[in-house]
Amino acid sequence: MNKKRILRIAVFVAVTVTLCAAVLSFAITPLINTEQVKAHLARFVQKKTGIEVRFDQLSFILTPLPGFCITGISAQIDRYNQVAINKAIVELEPPQLLKFKTALRRITLESPKLIRNEAVAGKNKFTAPPDLAAWVRNGFDGLFDLPFADTDRLDIVVTNAQSNYFSTMDCRILMTGRTRAVTIKAQMSGLRLETNQIPILESAVKGRITAIDIPHLSVECRHDADNILAGNLRITSLQANLKAPKDHRAEARKFDLEFALSKERVSAHLAPLELLYPKGRVGIDLSLSYGQEASSIEFTGEQIDISQTREVCLPLLSGIKTPQILFDILRSGTAQKITVGFKSKDIRHLFNAKNLFITGCAEATTVKIPHVPVIVDNASGCADMKDGMLSIYPKGGHVGKTIVTGGALDINLIHHHAVPFSGRFPLKVDLAEVPQALISILPGTVLAREMSKISGLTGRADAVLELNQTQAHKEIDVKVTAKNIEAIGNYQRLPLPVRIDGGAFLLDKSKVVLNNLSGALGSSRISSLNADIDISGSVPMNIKNMAANIILEQVAPLVELFPGGRKKPAPVKDFSGIMDINDFRLEGPMFSPNLWQVHMTGQINKGAVIFSDNTQGLSDLFCTFNATPSTITVSEIACSIKDLSWLENNISPEYTQSIILPLTLTQAQFVRQTEACLFQGKLRMISGATVSFMADGPAVDKMTLSKLQIEDGNRTHADLTFYNQPDMPRIVFYGQLDKPTLENMLHPDSYLYRKLQEATGDNALTVSTDKTGDITITADTLDLDSFLPPQKTSASARPLVKQNRMFINVNTLNYDHRVYQGVQAKVTIHQSSTDIDITHALLCGLDLSSKITINPAGDRPGVLTHTFFNTKQAKEVSLSIGCLTGTQSVIKGSYTLEGELVGSAQTFDMVKSKQNGHLNFKAQSGRIFKATVLSRLLSLVNIIGETDLQQQGFGFKTFTADADVKESVVHIKNAVIDADNMGIIAEGWADPLNDALDITFLVAPFKTIDTIIKYIPVVNAILNGRLVSFPARAYGKISDPTVVLLHPSAVGKGLLNLLEDLVKSPGRLVEGAKGNEK
Repeated sequence: MNKKRILRIAVFVAVTVTLCAAVLSFAITPLINTEQVKAHLARFVQKKTGIEVRFDQLSFILTPLPGFCITGISAQIDRYNQVAINKAIVELEPPQLLKFKTALRRITLESPKLIRNEAVAGKNKFTAPPDLAAWVRNGFDGLFDLPFADTDRLDIVVTNAQSNYFSTMDCRILMTGRTRAVTIKAQMSGLRLETNQIPILESAVKGRITAIDIPHLSVECRHDADNILAGNLRITSLQANLKAPKDHRAEARKFDLEFALSKERVSAHLAPLELLYPKGRVGIDLSLSYGQEASSIEFTGEQIDISQTREVCLPLLSGIKTPQILFDILRSGTAQKITVGFKSKDIRHLFNAKNLFITGCAEATTVKIPHVPVIVDNASGCADMKDGMLSIYPKGGHVGKTIVTGGALDINLIHHHAVPFSGRFPLKVDLAEVPQALISILPGTVLAREMSKISGLTGRADAVLELNQTQAHKEIDVKVTAKNIEAIGNYQRLPLPVRIDGGAFLLDKSKVVLNNLSGALGSSRISSLNADIDISGSVPMNIKNMAANIILEQVAPLVELFPGGRKKPAPVKDFSGIMDINDFRLEGPMFSPNLWQVHMTGQINKGAVIFSDNTQGLSDLFCTFNATPSTITVSEIACSIKDLSWLENNISPEYTQSIILPLTLTQAQFVRQTEACLFQGKLRMISGATVSFMADGPAVDKMTLSKLQIEDGNRTHADLTFYNQPDMPRIVFYGQLDKPTLENMLHPDSYLYRKLQEATGDNALTVSTDKTGDITITADTLDLDSFLPPQKTSASARPLVKQNRMFINVNTLNYDHRVYQGVQAKVTIHQSSTDIDITHALLCGLDLSSKITINPAGDRPGVLTHTFFNTKQAKEVSLSIGCLTGTQSVIKGSYTLEGELVGSAQTFDMVKSKQNGHLNFKAQSGRIFKATVLSRLLSLVNIIGETDLQQQGFGFKTFTADADVKESVVHIKNAVIDADNMGIIAEGWADPLNDALDITFLVAPFKTIDTIIKYIPVVNAILNGRLVSFPARAYGKISDPTVVLLHPSAVGKGLLNLLEDLVKSPGRLVEGAKGNEK
């Protein structure tokens, strides 16, 4: 038989059998759908499924497989859910039917509807099973234990399922009883899960996610001997409605999850999915071990929007400390790639903070440094976390205009109450933002207060910021290291703008260190500044060294910062020049300049000092200086002095204005110690003379001149030493001092020049010493009154000069308003006294010599005088009397004076009133023109025509007086004037020092009795019947005496005897007779 024929027969048989079977099924179906058969089937279904079914809900089918159909099924799945099935088709295995056995081949559920029992679900909260694997395995075991599942292969198909949770679902479950394997495939659309309606979700998200929307979902999973549950889940997109933020929904696309659950482990892998919000790509790997192996959950992300993630995660994870800390640090930006997870050997402690690990990198991020108000913008870098320590490694970023170039931040997340951390950040600093940054980082500190005093700061620096916190200290330990500093700004405590152009800066906790800093104050340069400042407590400061080039006129206000500088010398208004400081060191509290200990060396060039009247008193100043806390030394001082008004507070302007300027100061030195000051140098006068000087004292304002050396060619070379010690002489003088040297130093019309001329006249003055050291003063004229103080003081215990002997040769000496001529004296200085021997002097023509002893110590009087008058050659009385009285001459004639006076008192002023001795005066052939006492006396006795004192006077043959001096009062023992026509006898006393007198006179005119009686009404006495005398008294002031006539009885016998002796002289008797004849 050929092959074609055989093929045609086979096809015919197959088609015939098929048609017969189809016809048979349609023919048999009505026969088996009787009530009896369906009732039997209903009991069978109830027995197998437990679902109560009425026979009218059942119908038998034969195609495509034999089976039955149930409609209108309603069943309670569990206490929370029930199901309503529109139609269920149960198909049987034909081979088993041929063996008269029932075995299910397929179950098809059409349009089932899952209904949630809200009343029951609301009262019973879901509790997660303690053993997920066992719970799932038991679920599948229960499925295989169902009566209808006792078959080798069962296919369950669900079509168009609906529920409260989704719109539609198609599902297929393939069960293999022999291997107890299950394969599930499902697709779901319109899935919406209200979390408050699903206990397991509500427990997981705790209300932070209100709903989840999934447009389409497909899942494939299997259960077999190796896997309790394994498969994959795919979601086209997913949206989660968040409680916060309310204006956003979390949204992801292309969700592809592979999972596996076995006895030993739960694993899952979520392929990176696209997140629309928060934006990024996220994948998950989960591995949970129930044995000895480690468990882990790992999230991987790419291009994660940190700001959006922060918005989503913070509300979702509220109450969990770790994400709060993380997102407080990380504020915004993009995480390019990040891995976050937990890993632990004990699954029970998997989510402990110490098991958290993070690795990843981000860019364009905003990072807040913990516990300090510092936010880094546009930052990039990486981070990792291990053993509870989060480490962040920034690669770039900026804080304001400050650029972060790298660094590291370590945060210990294990500590929940306070988060100890440490950070180190290299920076390219914009210094304009530094003051405010440090104020915010260290509020309330001394550094913050001082930063607030900085303004207008600009510049840049390379810096490293280090932040540390420990459990023991709540305050942040801040360390800032800066180098390559370039800055310009103003500091309120300094009067000039500050510029820094090099060096390093360190702030370490409360310590500030400046290392090799250089820059400027205004135009003044500062270099090599090294200093330590402790900004705690009293803020001790230690400037170890510094060099500077200072423009003095700019930094003059800085002087007030230094000890003693707040009280600038009164006349000083400003100063200028250049100060080069070679080394400057300072120790002490920063804000207590009076406690500073300063060490400074350097020099000043081109200096000038300007005083209050804007005059440049000192110019071309040069000096070197060395200042320590105990000593200030200014050496090599040289300058031009153009004004001396600055000395007028200590020296009278009359003196300073007398000196010819300018003066040139050279080789000067100033030293100030705690209790001693010294100033010495050499002044060159415009005349060419030089004055070397030294002044010292316990303080600047108490310095006195101690040494003086004057040189003027061959004319003058004088050394003077001045002492203040009570056991030393006032002056030590050696050399020679000539008057022209002093004249050439002074303005011709000045006060000192006039004083010099008043003291010496136009004549020469020379003070010199010889080889033995004796001083010789030689002068034509010397006026001591012009420069001695008008008030006489007690004799000093100190000698004037050191030398034991001093010789004085003065042609004219004015002293105490007296003029002494031809004064030759020797002054001898002993240890306890001084002797002044005046070997010769002329006072108003009187030859005198005197010895004065000054004895200031002991019980003896301080001043002793012994003066001798010895005018043996006759002198013109008119010159002497006029000179002594200081009035016009009233007496002419020649005289002699002999006598001596001795005085002793405590002072020179007192010794004038303590003179004692005797005087003897003799004059002859003279004429008296005027005397107040005589004028009033003769006027009183009214001798008419005898004399006219104003014009003619009256002549005398002799005028003698003998007197004793007691306590400077002249006691006249007898005084006789034998005049041409009268005789005058006097006795009494006169006190020239007190302008007082009391003298009794007898006046006897040489006339006849008749003539006398005719003209004189008062008769005093008759002598031998032929002579009359008139008694009178002069008393009161010598300059204005009172003269009165006396009763004859008031005249003493002594005066009468003297008058009688005068009248009885032969010459007088003859003259009287001649007068009577006329």
